[in-house]
Amino acid sequence: PALVAAAARAGSLGFLAAGYKPPDLLRQQIAEVREQAPVFAVNLFAPNPVPVDPAELRRYAAAVQAEAGQYGLRLDETSPVEDDDAWDAKTDLLVSDPVPAVSFTFGIPDRSVVAALKRAGTLVIQTVTSAGEARLAAEAEEQRHRRDRHERHGVGVHGRERERCLVGGGVEVHRLQHPRVVVERDRAV
Repeated sequence: PALVAAAARAGSLGFLAAGYKPPDLLRQQIAEVREQAPVFAVNLFAPNPVPVDPAELRRYAAAVQAEAGQYGLRLDETSPVEDDDAWDAKTDLLVSDPVPAVSFTFGIPDRSVVAALKRAGTLVIQTVTSAGEARLAAEAEEQRHRRDRHERHGVGVHGRERERCLVGGGVEVHRLQHPRVVVERDRAV
């Protein structure tokens, strides 16, 4: 929390890490940051939509066993552990007690989660690691915009709640309501 608040005081956007953190600790740290910073983000690990293949894990473990052995680790005894890192509890917390921005790492969250966060007034930032993920993120965003326009105003193009402009290379820039913080989100256009 101290680093997130320091980043905000310096005019940057600090991210509070939520990965591998119990929801109650996340709630406490969000409260600490709120006392010191008006604008910040929370970064969540998106759950892995594809289960780990045990055979692939064994092949990978064998490939890195020599290095792991230097630290006294035996990877041949390793089995996959599926863990969603308390995903539902964390997203429920962020919807019921919204923060200015939420980012996702390690995958694209379900559209319903993104929609719920946006309805709560949170800017959603998606980290992508490939062109395919960028397309999925952009498609999910565009579908949400079409649905929102239809629900609010019928079919047609209407204004946005946040300032938006397109700049070179197809980067869509969203500005949070804070004089010194700009959040950029790459988007296929």
